[in-house]
Amino acid sequence: MKVGVIRLSSLGDVVLATSCLKPLREAHPDCEIVFVTKSEYVGVFENNQYLNGVISWSEREPFKSLLARVRAEKFDVLLDLHSTPRTHSITALSGAGKVIRYKKAHLARKLSVVRKKKLKAKHVIDRYMEAVGGLGVQAKDPLPAVYPDKDDLDWVSLLLTEHGHGGDPVVAIAPGGRRKTKRWPAVKFARLASELVSELGATVVMLGDEGDMDAGSEIRKVCPGVIDTMGKTDIGKLGALLLRCDLAISNDSAPVHLAAAVGTHVVAIFGPTVTEFGFAPCGRGNVVIERDLYCRPCSLHGTDKCPEGHFRCMEDIGWDEVYDVAARLLKDES
Repeated sequence: MKVGVIRLSSLGDVVLATSCLKPLREAHPDCEIVFVTKSEYVGVFENNQYLNGVISWSEREPFKSLLARVRAEKFDVLLDLHSTPRTHSITALSGAGKVIRYKKAHLARKLSVVRKKKLKAKHVIDRYMEAVGGLGVQAKDPLPAVYPDKDDLDWVSLLLTEHGHGGDPVVAIAPGGRRKTKRWPAVKFARLASELVSELGATVVMLGDEGDMDAGSEIRKVCPGVIDTMGKTDIGKLGALLLRCDLAISNDSAPVHLAAAVGTHVVAIFGPTVTEFGFAPCGRGNVVIERDLYCRPCSLHGTDKCPEGHFRCMEDIGWDEVYDVAARLLKDES
């Protein structure tokens, strides 16, 4: 049996989709498993022993080239773990013998935003597993998994050595986010980083891409000793860095899921979105900090401006609260 698994984007969602690969392989050890994703996320699948291959596609390429490659594979089954018009086109034209789509609960989440009522929604991994269950696959507490390679781990060791890292804890902070309302204020991350260094002797590593550099600059002003890797990591290096960390502190964004996928404990800060949407960090020992407000949730993916004008979902979360949670988790790890 040849099985294709489709999840084109985004990084956090692609990482979460890795949770189905081990159960699928264990249920069908002789099947061929190929993942279909965008080219920028191929690094998620490096060293994944449960996969036979990856079909990658760049949006600079004609969409028909992806359709042709999928069709050429002659899949027996396609698992659509994205369920968008684009992936519906892929499955419809694939020639696959069987197509299984996961249930997004998109309407329920939209109603939650409109009515400001919490959902009783399943985690997205559980919904992925319901789809994979159509192939007779069952698993208890499946988790996402990413496997950094030796070269990337060596890069992390050299990075820490160059910055004088000793035996102190290493803490990653990820102050970025695709939408402004999903970003805990940089000034709070800055004070948090400063306290982690001064009170716990921690080595603080700042994660992000080019779009997060303004926040990074503000944090460096308050905590100049932070190791800044913004714009310097690909998925492999980011995964290796998070694996080396004792703790990751992040907004509701991809580093939350990548950290959990390498087994590093996470403190996730949620603002306009809520855990009931089904995207909380997976695994034991992770903590979500959020506020129960009349206006939450206000959007599915965050916005560029607080609809109420007060931004209390983030402003009401103090740096000291996050510090206390981080200190406790680090103590439990020691």
